[in-house]
Amino acid sequence: MKRLSLILTLFIASVCQTAFAQLPLAKSQSNIANYTLYRWKPYRKQVAKPAEVLGYEIGERNSNFREQERVLLAVAESAKERVRVIEYGKSVEGRPLRLVIVTAPENLAKLDKIQANNLLLADPRKIANPAEAESLLASAPAITWINHCIHGDETASFEAFMGTFYTLAASDAPEIKQALKNSVTILNPAFNPDGHERFTVYYNSIGLGSPEGFAFEQGQPWAVSGRFNHYRFDMNRDKMVQSQAEVQQEIAAYLKWYPHVYVDEHGQPETYFFPPNPEAIHTGVDVGRLNKWTGIFGRANAATFDTFGWQHVTKEDFDFFYPGYLDSWATFSGAIGMTYETDGGRTLARRRRDDTISTLWDATMHHIETALTTIITAG
Repeated sequence: MKRLSLILTLFIASVCQTAFAQLPLAKSQSNIANYTLYRWKPYRKQVAKPAEVLGYEIGERNSNFREQERVLLAVAESAKERVRVIEYGKSVEGRPLRLVIVTAPENLAKLDKIQANNLLLADPRKIANPAEAESLLASAPAITWINHCIHGDETASFEAFMGTFYTLAASDAPEIKQALKNSVTILNPAFNPDGHERFTVYYNSIGLGSPEGFAFEQGQPWAVSGRFNHYRFDMNRDKMVQSQAEVQQEIAAYLKWYPHVYVDEHGQPETYFFPPNPEAIHTGVDVGRLNKWTGIFGRANAATFDTFGWQHVTKEDFDFFYPGYLDSWATFSGAIGMTYETDGGRTLARRRRDDTISTLWDATMHHIETALTTIITAG
């Protein structure tokens, strides 16, 4: 009898695994007829396309660090006139930490000068007189920093880097070219590569695409939790104390630029969130300035989402009070700091409370669109 029970259990498990493995990863929230990642035409054919490097489209699976790195290096090599890659440090486990800078060729040719002038504006004590300040301001492009994957298991952010980078490097659409001319974009592909790698290796060994809450892939043991870095520390709580090596190195890189706009990409609530923020704002923040600019970026992002019928919320429970978050620390350092929280990722699919399904692909595309909208608006 025990033997029969064991055989029956194994048979049911096999059938369930096969069924889950065949689940379609529906792009559930997107209007497929009205959206494509490659909508910023025309594209420069010489620039490497992520799908051609990976063998699959971004957002279709959780890529590991090496796969993202291959895309990064291939796109950078094929778009040298727009791209500069800077290695600013290494993670605890030895993975390279990089900044990817994308701008128009004429800006890239004088990038060091742009950087030096912006550092002068960041410290007006070094400026001789108001006329010099006005001259520097008149010639200064906007500098926008998009941060990806401080929480390693918020994987849509990691995937989104590849789509955002490719679009900026390859597109000749008028909006993209104008943004490149008027701005310098700094992309941090993976703030927390160690946590992301730990989670992704684990998830890819068990992930079948089941959206159900009871599915084994919807959870993760604490020891492999990708949210944290090598030392199981949440680095989005460390910007004030600066105890972790990755945070220390990122801050050193940040202080060489002082960007004007700083976006930290996260996940994964039920509905996509971008600012304006709730009222829990630290009293040391210039609330009027912050609300003015988050309102401008928020309306631009909302217009993009409305174009595709995507749901979004603002003023939700992502507070702006603790100064050790990435967005609040950047704001205290002079930028307009913002957190964007995408509605999916980590798993290939998950079922929402309203019975719709959000996918990694959905979440990835949403992050790409807000990043590009923010860059275009800043420029």
